[in-house]
Amino acid sequence: MLGIKKVIRVIKVIKEAILIISITLITSSTFGQANINSPYSRYGVGDLQSEGFARNLGMGGLGIGMTSPFNVNFLNPASYSSLVLTTFEGALQGNITSLDATGVNSTSGSTSFGYFAFGFPIKATKWGLSFGLLPYSSIGYNITDAESNSDLGNVNYTYQGKGGINQFYVGTGYSLFKNFRVGVNASYLFGTINEVRTVALPDNVYYFNTRTTDETTVGDFHFNFGLQYTLDSLKLSHSDSILMIRRRVVAINQEINALKDSLARCEKGLAGTAVIATVKDSIASLKRQIDAQNELKSHVLVRRARRDWSLNLGATLFLASDIKVSKTSLTELFIYSSDGFVVVKDTAQNIAAENGVIRLPLSVGYGFTMRKGAKWLFGADVSTQNWSDYRSFGVSDSLVNSMRYTIGAQYTPDERSISSYLKVIQYRLGFHYDQTYLNLKNSGLNDYGVSIGFGLPMRKTLTVIHFAFEVGKMGTLVNQLLEVNYFRFTLGLSLGDVWFLKPRVD
Repeated sequence: MLGIKKVIRVIKVIKEAILIISITLITSSTFGQANINSPYSRYGVGDLQSEGFARNLGMGGLGIGMTSPFNVNFLNPASYSSLVLTTFEGALQGNITSLDATGVNSTSGSTSFGYFAFGFPIKATKWGLSFGLLPYSSIGYNITDAESNSDLGNVNYTYQGKGGINQFYVGTGYSLFKNFRVGVNASYLFGTINEVRTVALPDNVYYFNTRTTDETTVGDFHFNFGLQYTLDSLKLSHSDSILMIRRRVVAINQEINALKDSLARCEKGLAGTAVIATVKDSIASLKRQIDAQNELKSHVLVRRARRDWSLNLGATLFLASDIKVSKTSLTELFIYSSDGFVVVKDTAQNIAAENGVIRLPLSVGYGFTMRKGAKWLFGADVSTQNWSDYRSFGVSDSLVNSMRYTIGAQYTPDERSISSYLKVIQYRLGFHYDQTYLNLKNSGLNDYGVSIGFGLPMRKTLTVIHFAFEVGKMGTLVNQLLEVNYFRFTLGLSLGDVWFLKPRVD
C-alpha cells in the first residue's frame, strides 16, 4: 500500500511540474531571461547566467562543494543524494544595469521569473532525483556605429539582438558508499536568438540600405557530472559515548564498594595476610580504571565539541558538446520613407533553414565547504571553461578561456531559537571574480561582484524565503570599451514536504 501511495504522489508532482513548464513555455519564449542591455552579449552565446539558486547567489554563487538535505543544489548533481524532503525551489529575478562609456551613460532594468526546480529523495540520504527549468544565457543589445566613407558618405551601422538559451534538466545523485556521492544532470538546451544587422547610407540616394535578420533556434542535450566527498573523521563511535562511559564508572564503583564491604568484614581476622593485600590491590586497580574512564570522558567531550566540523569536497565536469541549431537568414534592401519608416524594396538573400552546431566547451570545477553544525558554513569554488574551442557554424568568434573564483559564507546564530527570530535567520555573504571569455582590443574583460543574502524560515513550516543582492562591475573603459555596472536581486522560495518518509502506522 505504501508503495502505491508513493507512486501516486510522484505522478501527481510530475503532472503539476509538466503543467507549470507548459504554461511557462506558452507564455514566454525566453523563460527566466531578463531583457538585459549589454553590448557584450553580442559575442558567443550571450551573457552566461548563474546556474545557482537564491541560496547560492547570496554567497557569490558558491555550490560545487555544498550539500543540503533541504535544498536543491543544481551546481553539483551529486548533492541530490543528500535530500531528505521533497523540495520545490522557485524565484523571481531582476537587474538594474548601467552602461558607462566615454561621454555616454545609460541605465535600464527588468524583472523576470528566474527558475524552478523539484527535488525528491528516492531513498533519503542515499539516492535523490531533481528536475527543473532555468536560463543558460541571455542576449540583449542595441549598438550603433558610424563612419565616413569617401565614396558613400556617412555610413551608419546598427546591431540588435535579443533572446537566449534555456535549459530543462533532469538529474540524479547517488551515495556509492559512506561519504562519497556521484551525480549527473541531463539538460535539454533550447531557445531562439534573433539578431539584426543594418547598414544605412543616409547621404547617398543612389544605393539601397541593407538589413540582415538572423534567427537561430537551439535544441539539443548537454550533460554534466558531479562528485562530492565528506571528510568527517571526528565523528564518535558508539563505544565512546558519554552514557556508556558513565555506565562503566557506575559498574566499577559497584565493584569497589563490594570489595570494600568484604574487606571491612574480614580485615580484623585476616589482618596482614596476602588476601587483604590482594583485595587492596584490586581496589586500587579499579580506581585507576575510573581515572582512565574520566580521562576518556574528557577526551570525548573535546571530540564532541569538534564533531560538528566537516569538510565537503566537490568537483564537476561539463562535457564538450555539439549542440544542434537551425538558422534562418533574410537580407533585405530598403529605403526610409519621409516619416522614417522602413520600406523594403527587394530581397537579396533568403536562407529558409541552415542546420549546424554550436560547440560548447569543456568545463571543470572544484570546490569545498567547511561547516560547523548549523551555525557556520564557509567555502570556495574555482572553475574553468575552454571557450577557445567554441564554434558556431564553424566560426570561433575569437573567444578565450575563462576562469571563475567564488568565496562565500553563511551564519545562523541559533536555528532552534524561539525567543528571537533574528537568531534563526541565515545571513550570507559572497564574492566572485570572473575572467570572462571576452578579449576585445587586446583587453581582457573581467567581472567581479559582492553579494549578500538572507534566508528567512517560516515558523512551524518547512518553508524558507531567500533574498540575494549582488553589486558588480564588468568590462573596462580602456581602449574605448565600455563598463557595465549592475545590481541584481533574487527573491527565492524553498518549500519542503515530508513525502517518502515511511509512516509508523499505515
